[in-house]
Amino acid sequence: MKRNRIRFYRRSKLLREIEQYKAKLDILRYYVEEIKCIYKSKNEELQKTNEELILKNKTINEQFISLYEKEEELIVANKILKAKEEKLKLLNEEIFQIAQLKSDFLANMSHELRTPLNSILGFSDILVDDNFGTLTEKQRRFVINIQNSGKHLLELINDVLDLSKIESGKVEINVEDVLIEDTVEYVVETLSPLALKKNIELSVINKDNVNKIEADETKLRQVIFNVVGNAIKFTPEHGSVKIFIENYLPEVGAGFTKFTITDTGIGIKKEDYSKIFSEFEQIDSSYARENSGTGLGLALTKKLVEKHKGDIWFTSEYGKGTSFYIIIPKNITEKKNEDIWEEFSKFAPAVDYAQDLSFSLDSVLVYEPDEDNKERLSMILSEDGYRIIFIDNFENILDIVKKEEPLLILVNSSVLPDPDEVYSLLKNEQVLYDIPLLIMTDNDDKRLRYKYGISDVVLLPIDKVGMKNKIKSMEKKKNDKEARKEIVIIDDDINIIELVHSFFENDNIIVKGFSDSRQGLRYLANAPDLVLLDIIMPDLNGFELLKEVDRLYKKMDNIVIFSMKELNEEERKFLNKRVIKVIDKTNFSRETFVREINRLLSVLKQ
Repeated sequence: MKRNRIRFYRRSKLLREIEQYKAKLDILRYYVEEIKCIYKSKNEELQKTNEELILKNKTINEQFISLYEKEEELIVANKILKAKEEKLKLLNEEIFQIAQLKSDFLANMSHELRTPLNSILGFSDILVDDNFGTLTEKQRRFVINIQNSGKHLLELINDVLDLSKIESGKVEINVEDVLIEDTVEYVVETLSPLALKKNIELSVINKDNVNKIEADETKLRQVIFNVVGNAIKFTPEHGSVKIFIENYLPEVGAGFTKFTITDTGIGIKKEDYSKIFSEFEQIDSSYARENSGTGLGLALTKKLVEKHKGDIWFTSEYGKGTSFYIIIPKNITEKKNEDIWEEFSKFAPAVDYAQDLSFSLDSVLVYEPDEDNKERLSMILSEDGYRIIFIDNFENILDIVKKEEPLLILVNSSVLPDPDEVYSLLKNEQVLYDIPLLIMTDNDDKRLRYKYGISDVVLLPIDKVGMKNKIKSMEKKKNDKEARKEIVIIDDDINIIELVHSFFENDNIIVKGFSDSRQGLRYLANAPDLVLLDIIMPDLNGFELLKEVDRLYKKMDNIVIFSMKELNEEERKFLNKRVIKVIDKTNFSRETFVREINRLLSVLKQ
């Protein structure tokens, strides 16, 4: 019985354990199903994500292909643009050359024409004065015709030349106090015979008793002469030409002087209005044909008025007459947009200039591969106590210069495969800026010399005395540098650089010239006392260089524009904020130029 109970107990226990295992197995199956569902769900999500990625990748590839195609199009467009820019540059250069040729031609031709013409007029005067016997009336009439035709031709030549000078910027206004009545009276006296011949009443009415004006007397006289002369020419007999003088817009600055020239002439048709101030154009009328000319008189007049910062216009009624109005500011200086010298006093030297590099007084760095020349240079330099450091290449020149601090660098450029590359290296590094570069060469290439600011040149074969003098001169310049003023001129015209250099070669002034504007820009870190800057230059023009000065040096208070470019109002505004003076290169004398530069150096020193 007891055994049966034990057996029963064991079987019951086993059954319970089996039930427990079944329950656990059911739970395990449940979790397996759950995992399968999760796996399936995740797998579907992954597949969907993968499909999305494939689609996005395809889109990106399409965009990449599109961008690549656009890049190719841009490259092609850029090439076309560059080609057009090059073409435009060539055209601009050609236009500039043509303009220069025209200017030179007109200057030469005017001289060639004036010389014989003056002889013709001179000899005709002698004949009219009966210096070689009395002329018959017919002979006198013919000689007077020669005189009149010669004078007319001379006027035409002068008009053409004057207009050419204005267009090329070679005409300057020499401002002075002008007595208006004297100027107008001169014009009236000169033109009175012409008016009297046609019985034209020529009168002057000074409404406000205007006395003085600030102007160029000669050019103001020419302006009034041209307009009044035209009025007389185009007014029939027994007409009138009146000159009115009055104050105008007195509330604007010092005000203006207004000249009104009114005639009772033929008037101007409306369709001819646009021709009045145009060059080489004339209105089509019998009077115009009778009074033939170049068609430059009023075009020249307008430009001269504009030079005075004034204006000229007209009103006309065909068949009844015309009125021309000229206004000139009484005080030209008050018409300036900005007084440079007022702004100049506000300038602060904000440039972080590089410190002067010191030199070793007894070392010269020499590049000379030829052994015979090495020996000769050693003898020449050692006689004056210099220590010679020969280098075989330019790879470690910066380290050598920092260590040795040479007096100068002497290079035989005749053996260099690419002198430009070496000069560029020697003049592009800040540490080398202040070290003179003396070149030995077979040929003095001024283009390279001024492009890189090379200090001097010794022609081969080596001349002992010449070499010593060059080095002594450089050493003296170095020793005197603190006491001497330094002018830097940046101009692509090496002839101008040489000209400025010659102006100051006997003065206590060093002139450093750069025909490469970028090289000149780099050198400005050495803080020269004065900078002369051209505007019209290749690669980096004057305006672009000044922007780089703003970026690199903040602001410099010692830059003078020295250029032949005729500036517009916007360009003048730009320059007024950045330079202290604008000097017209086309019309200056040595005396006035040197005096002005010395004055500026004196002002800058204060």
